Amino acid sequence: MTKTKQLMKNSYQILNSLTPDNGKFFFDLMSYLRTKGFLKNALSLELKINEIANDLKSLI
Repeated sequence: MTKTKQLMKNSYQILNSLTPDNGKFFFDLMSYLRTKGFLKNALSLELKINEIANDLKSLI
């Protein structure tokens, strides 16, 4: 599995562990970033998404 796909998988695992409100916020943000960032480097985008997911997870 590539590093990018592993980061995506990890983000979804964290998403499923968040509260409903935080989960919705993170899903919307993640979707927006992936849609708007499709011309960006996929790995760097997923690293940022994963960083945000870990920050949200630490809040619960």
